[in-house]
Amino acid sequence: MGRINFGPTLDHSRKGILSKVLLNGTIELQAWTIHTLEFHKGMSSITDWNRLTIDEKNATNIHDLNYGPQLFYAPFHIENEHSIADTYLSLDSQWTKGVAFINGFNLGRYWSIGPQRTLYIPKELLFKGFNHI
Repeated sequence: MGRINFGPTLDHSRKGILSKVLLNGTIELQAWTIHTLEFHKGMSSITDWNRLTIDEKNATNIHDLNYGPQLFYAPFHIENEHSIADTYLSLDSQWTKGVAFINGFNLGRYWSIGPQRTLYIPKELLFKGFNHI
């Protein structure tokens, strides 16, 4: 999670893939496909979003959300600029682990085990009209 920033093991703190990657402890994985996400351009650089529809009668497609990394996009509109104020993003237990952006600004990381349950959104990040998270 973090890095060691003091003590005798400072020079031995390593992150990432440091040796073979094994599937089920026996099969070495060697062919990798890397997908870059250009967050420096903001979320507007991603144009082919798939709409998530949840049918309450047949919620089978919601189970597809459990496999692999996902990006979600939600637009919202603020009608009155006088109603813009500091606020927060509430993260219940269904937000598992990830990073939240609002209008291209990185709000921070979250994880369902905590410690944070909310991410602060300063009013300066919100605009009258179209916003996105």
